[in-house]
Amino acid sequence: MLLLMLAGLYGLVKAFVGMSMSDYQGECPQHMIPRTKRSIMRERGKKIRLTAEFGRPYKCIVDSFKSYKLDDWLHFLATFSLYVLQEDMLHPSMQAMWQKLRQACLLLFCPTHCQVFNQPAYSYSAYQECTLIANMSSKPSNHLATSSRLMTVSMQPCTKLKLYLE
Repeated sequence: MLLLMLAGLYGLVKAFVGMSMSDYQGECPQHMIPRTKRSIMRERGKKIRLTAEFGRPYKCIVDSFKSYKLDDWLHFLATFSLYVLQEDMLHPSMQAMWQKLRQACLLLFCPTHCQVFNQPAYSYSAYQECTLIANMSSKPSNHLATSSRLMTVSMQPCTKLKLYLE
């Protein structure tokens, strides 16, 4: 299960953010965040203040996502993304995919964050929905769809075992 959790953060979340923050020429493709919105995200990041108990300080997702560590990704996913990616930062299909991806990872990493009876099964379901959205989206999200599909296949034994034990 630990490997699935790491694959979710280091694989899917990192791939999603990397794909959204890629450089582009000319008009912005729908799967990427436009430069104007990236500057809004930077400004929002400058306003984030944390207490010492929280852990690492916030690193700007736009400028520093390539150097994020595991706890940076987890903090961004659980806390900072709610503020930094709010409103219309992402295209609606990408926003829906992000919400499902966020839900699936949080169900695995923070079971107390989302009080759910059967976390692996609900997480598996959220990954499946993320895969469906990625398959319906534009071509550049094929890598994300493939990765998400691999996560759902890898999670099948965990969900069946969990269901069997209950």
